[in-house]
Amino acid sequence: MASEAKVSADEKLEIGAEATQFSNIALGVGVLALLGGVALGWGDQEQLLRSYLTGFMFTLSIGLGALWFVTVNHLVNAKWSIVVRRVAETIAAQLPVLAVLSLGIIGPMVLVDTHGESP
Repeated sequence: MASEAKVSADEKLEIGAEATQFSNIALGVGVLALLGGVALGWGDQEQLLRSYLTGFMFTLSIGLGALWFVTVNHLVNAKWSIVVRRVAETIAAQLPVLAVLSLGIIGPMVLVDTHGESP
């Protein structure tokens, strides 16, 4: 008979200092890459916005797919997917960041004059 380890709900999992440092470095590299891409694409703003929209929608679809997977597994109370579900929950945790990054799409849509002549 296999023994089961009981974990209390009050027990919290904390990551180590190396993981926190790596996470901060990855965040810094990501912000620099985003700013570098905007700086390099500033000459052709139409292409910049198209490329930004493509990358944003690709990332959003992965996050929403992971959220759908987690939701379906919770709805059917699936026990087999607990380990895999943790990965999907981590991927779906990017959605609040994408909500902020969506301002890069909504902003130009609001600021562009759609009542003028089209080229």
